[in-house]
Amino acid sequence: MVQVVKASGDTEEFNRRKFLRSIMRGGSSKSVAQRVLDSIEPKLHDEISTKQIYQLASAQLARYDSKGSLTYDLKDSIMKLGPSGFPFEDYIGGILSWMGYEVSVRNVAHGRCVRHEIDLIAVAKGRATMVECKYHNYKGVFTGLKEAMYTYARLLDIREGYAADHIGAKIEKAMLVTNTKFSEDAIAFSSCRDIELLGWHHPERNGLERIIDNGRLYPVTILHGLDYEETAALAKCGLIMARDLIRFDLGDIAEKTGIPRRRLGGLSSQARELLG
Repeated sequence: MVQVVKASGDTEEFNRRKFLRSIMRGGSSKSVAQRVLDSIEPKLHDEISTKQIYQLASAQLARYDSKGSLTYDLKDSIMKLGPSGFPFEDYIGGILSWMGYEVSVRNVAHGRCVRHEIDLIAVAKGRATMVECKYHNYKGVFTGLKEAMYTYARLLDIREGYAADHIGAKIEKAMLVTNTKFSEDAIAFSSCRDIELLGWHHPERNGLERIIDNGRLYPVTILHGLDYEETAALAKCGLIMARDLIRFDLGDIAEKTGIPRRRLGGLSSQARELLG
């Protein structure tokens, strides 16, 4: 069996079932997933990296299922929102809004001891949640115990000193959101201290990737060929999701971002195919 090198540097056996599931997660059929597997398997060798496998699979998937090839790129596309974490914060704000929260971005709160910059405040049913966003732009990194404890310590200070005036609700809870996985210690601590976690495959049946797929809340960076300058120009105007290129007038977007109208038309066509 072929030994694969993961992003963390660890090795594991290539798992055909896991590979097929990763292709099908984006909406491709089992038969398409099998064709992709059949195409790349002869090219696999010991110590091939998961990144190389991903590149091989992505190229083959584009031949058989163009829409599926877009959604297969989900994890990488979120990592392309960087290098700063601000676009990720805006993206998570959009996801939480879709989930029913009233969201404000990049707030300042005075705790009992110090002043805090809060990534997001999410309010639902009169209860406010402090949201800490932990963004990674490379794979193989876990969001761990340190981040969970840091979030909890901030919550304690804010609970004792933060006024509720401008959001109409006192902050009662904390949520830690990441685009990667959580460590076991982070999950255990957060469960003990009632910190809500949202990340890759967590919660197990309703992780970040599942929410994104269910709501079709794909980041604009999922579209093929979008470069860093275009991403930054769109993000500066608050256009973080692929659906924004359908919801808003392309002429207005071109004027605000400086991206040519014809170029936006091509990206919009991809978005329409992706979102149906």
